[in-house]
Amino acid sequence: MQLNDFIKFDKYFWIARFFPAAISLIPFFVFQYLYFDNLIFAQLKILENYSWVFHIVIVVLLMYVVSALIRGFGKDLVEYRYFIKNNRLPTTQILLGNKKVISEQQLTLLRLKIKRDFEIILIDRRKDCEMLLRINDAVDKIRVKVGYDNTILNQYNIEYGFLRNLTGGLLIFFIADVLLIWFSRIYNNQPVFTLSSIMFLAGVLFAIFSRHILENYGIKYAKQLFNEYLVKKDK
Repeated sequence: MQLNDFIKFDKYFWIARFFPAAISLIPFFVFQYLYFDNLIFAQLKILENYSWVFHIVIVVLLMYVVSALIRGFGKDLVEYRYFIKNNRLPTTQILLGNKKVISEQQLTLLRLKIKRDFEIILIDRRKDCEMLLRINDAVDKIRVKVGYDNTILNQYNIEYGFLRNLTGGLLIFFIADVLLIWFSRIYNNQPVFTLSSIMFLAGVLFAIFSRHILENYGIKYAKQLFNEYLVKKDK
């Protein structure tokens, strides 16, 4: 839901991209510290001029790469799988009239304003690919017009981005956690086995309800976006 795909070290980056990456990597960091620390960082310490700064740089680079990866996974999983190539996103469903979360009067005003501002006609009852393309185009233009200066809209955007990217990070989370469970059984480490099992259960529960959660937050964002668009005065 960002206006562009460039990484900016702003509030959105830290909350919606960095934190989901950190959460997704918790099993990996535990696994690496317990079972592979001597094989990785202990070996690096024999290098000349090795310092903890180098250690921190490696971790930061890992977090940076993972934050980009889980954003890609999140967009593919959410927009493509959950919402069927953007066709069932709350913004799309509202403008089609399929999701009754705004009044008919507000929907009519939205369509008329979109037609006036962008010359995009959404008033007819067509629901084919052409109409979906028109709606996607209109929503993109609305985002640019409204921007994210509004505190409430920006907060909804950050919350949705956090949850979407956290969903995208589940693949990394589960792979690392399964390895952690496996190694904890091999080395008979009951506390780690219990911790990793609890994390796995938490991940499964989030995966089960993620679609419903994301849809609810997507509706909050869509309603605020359209409200801001309707009241925004043309310069």
